[in-house]
Amino acid sequence: MKDKKEKGRGRPTKLTQEMVDLAFKYLKRSSKEWEDRYEPRAADEEEEGTKSSHKQIMVKVKKKPRLVNRPRLAFTLGVDEDTMANWCKPHEGDSEEMKSLREQFFGALKGIDSLMHSMLLERGFDSESSSQVTNRILAAKYGYKERVDGTTQDKPLPAATTIITDESVQKAVSAFEEALRPKRQ
Repeated sequence: MKDKKEKGRGRPTKLTQEMVDLAFKYLKRSSKEWEDRYEPRAADEEEEGTKSSHKQIMVKVKKKPRLVNRPRLAFTLGVDEDTMANWCKPHEGDSEEMKSLREQFFGALKGIDSLMHSMLLERGFDSESSSQVTNRILAAKYGYKERVDGTTQDKPLPAATTIITDESVQKAVSAFEEALRPKRQ
């Protein structure tokens, strides 16, 4: 039997230098696809749907880069998102090498989050992307809001409260009585 002080260890971690390298490869490939979505052309080759600069123009490339995200990285690595989150946490008894791997992997995830944030902000101005979906992701993940409510200074509303005044009751009664009266033709 195991001594109570000795902790039972679970399965060995799949986090290896190869997994960290794959995470950074995914980040670099996604970043390159995002940067390469426009290609430079000479100004005399101008086409529809272009962005002009001083001496050259940037033309959209037909292939639209996919939005970088953690679930796609998890699929690429063959693990789930909880496992990736667990890889970023320090564990008692980790060797220096494992601590370094955890820090590197955490850096890759932060890079993916930053690139996703940047992609969402830039896609918000792109007519080919759904602005509603972009707005919802930015609101849910990064706390963005479409507008500021001047009556509450953008703070959450308290529990629903209905204020009934004598004037509002009188208007409601008058409208009800009017609706009950027979109409003349």
